[in-house]
Amino acid sequence: MTINTPHLFYFIPVLLLFSCGNITEKPDTENKPQETVEDSIPYQQNDFVAHSKNFKLLQGTWQSLDDPKSKILFEGNLKIDIYDDIVSGEKYQFTVADKCTNTSAKAKRTEKDRYLVISEFDQCFYISKLENDTLGLSLLGRGNTLRFRRIEE
Repeated sequence: MTINTPHLFYFIPVLLLFSCGNITEKPDTENKPQETVEDSIPYQQNDFVAHSKNFKLLQGTWQSLDDPKSKILFEGNLKIDIYDDIVSGEKYQFTVADKCTNTSAKAKRTEKDRYLVISEFDQCFYISKLENDTLGLSLLGRGNTLRFRRIEE
């Protein structure tokens, strides 16, 4: 078996080109300022189509009736927790479903568009009340109801 030397000159640069394409830099998280509500939060499509009336009615900012500093922002398919006008924690993708699909909080009954499911955080809320200005969410497995009113921002 013989190796043709001119082919090696073509092979090595091509190999280097493809092997260097996957290098990524690590983000600088140590000096990152706290994110505020005013920061732009893009809608994440992820092939999610919102036809539900409840999904559309959830959109916007809701303020807790029990703690006025606590707010929830529903933007597209993202649920964003806010405390004292600072985004606290993660931004979670949610769906409005007919039942809980999470492993830790499976609902025994099915109701059309009455469950707010956050799969990546393994949470399921029952939408106990949803009107133009009023929202009630019960975290399944805990029993307490979180009460909110819509606010304009």
